[in-house]
Amino acid sequence: MGCPPRRPTQYEHSLGGMMAQTPPWHSIRQRDRNVFHDDDECPIGQEIDIKYRKMGHRCRTRCPTCTKLRAPLLTSERLARLTPL
Repeated sequence: MGCPPRRPTQYEHSLGGMMAQTPPWHSIRQRDRNVFHDDDECPIGQEIDIKYRKMGHRCRTRCPTCTKLRAPLLTSERLARLTPL
């Protein structure tokens, strides 16, 4: 029994899903945080060895650092430029 697929946010949908820099992945080690990463510039995600990474979000929340790295992409000025009139 799996979790439902993650639906794109309103902003991601309006931008055609361009928000994530990489497909979501999570760590299979118990000592790592129970979050998924989707930004290749996330220092927390970079610390996890590639052999411990598994594709998908696995019903986890997004890493707070990945979320902060995406914040400039969600500014109202940028969204206004990308939204058709």
